[in-house]
Amino acid sequence: MQRETVNQIASVGKISEEPLEILVPTVTAIIRSSDNPYEILIGTSDKHPLPVLPGGKIDRADLVSTSILEASNNAVHREIQEETAVTIEKITFFFEWQDRERDVRVVPARNLRESLVGEFLHEKRDDFLVNARYGVPDFVYIVDAKKELLPDSSELRQLSWVDLRKDRESLKLSAGHLEIIHRYLEGLESSFLGC
Repeated sequence: MQRETVNQIASVGKISEEPLEILVPTVTAIIRSSDNPYEILIGTSDKHPLPVLPGGKIDRADLVSTSILEASNNAVHREIQEETAVTIEKITFFFEWQDRERDVRVVPARNLRESLVGEFLHEKRDDFLVNARYGVPDFVYIVDAKKELLPDSSELRQLSWVDLRKDRESLKLSAGHLEIIHRYLEGLESSFLGC
């Protein structure tokens, strides 16, 4: 079949082309109680089948200089306020992670318009499907915060503090966040991250 014919058929919805693959830089926050580094905050989201750590895409508005690390710092502050409204006492960059398979979703281009990769989609319709690989890269931060009851946000609900000493074996998280927690615990137990 000629390429021109494939495009004509695709345009009327009979078949669709493979979604464009795009890497979406993100931030993840391990929000821990300033009184107990083993107590962390998790919540549920419509985007994932299991609970997640707070975080999200790095938006173009977060990029105030040419430094992606500075943009990630701005993004993690913004995401924490949007999703949790915790009072941040201290925030520390932990590590950068790249795993192309941990959070792959097919989403419409409109979902990525404001992100750092939005400019690559400017010629695409809002309903154009994108194979988004979230967290490539993912900038992971450790956030010390006062442990308090938190209201649901539009993005994260059922916010709860879990004690990793008690819930380590039973904890289930989406988006590769369990791997992040394992690295965090290794750091705590080796005294690398301090208590």
